[in-house]
Amino acid sequence: MNLTDLQFADDTIIFYQADWGKVVNIKRLLRCFKLISGLKINFHTSIVGGVRVDDSLLDDFSLVSNCKAYKFPVKYRGLPLEANPRLKKTWQPVLQKLKSKLASWKRKMLVAVIDKIRSGFLWRDNDVEKKLHLVKWEKMTKGKEFGGLGLRNIRVMNDAFI
Repeated sequence: MNLTDLQFADDTIIFYQADWGKVVNIKRLLRCFKLISGLKINFHTSIVGGVRVDDSLLDDFSLVSNCKAYKFPVKYRGLPLEANPRLKKTWQPVLQKLKSKLASWKRKMLVAVIDKIRSGFLWRDNDVEKKLHLVKWEKMTKGKEFGGLGLRNIRVMNDAFI
């Protein structure tokens, strides 16, 4: 049986020709791996995909292997499997996701700086001298009916506006 595999971290991609004998043998091989290693294989997050494979056959393979059936293009770690890594357009989804994460972190940092300025004003903190805070900032941002000062929680307001 000719198998080609690709491994990354705890993921394994196995490429083989689409025929019943190979599907059954792969399933047996994975069960043996489970018994020998003690590791579990999560078949619910595993997929069976086919290139130029009849949809009904792919569905049957999916049932036998307890995996989801996917038709190409399949994404792996955010990139389509058939993508060319040398092309700039291949990396656009990854770059966009990174920009989004960085923007989110930047907003969180901005909110933290604003909270520091607000608490410093209330407790008359400055760069030279730090005062003892007798009340936690979380209590200050609680409503008056809950024993706080009713100051607005900037983090909650920011999340609501976003």
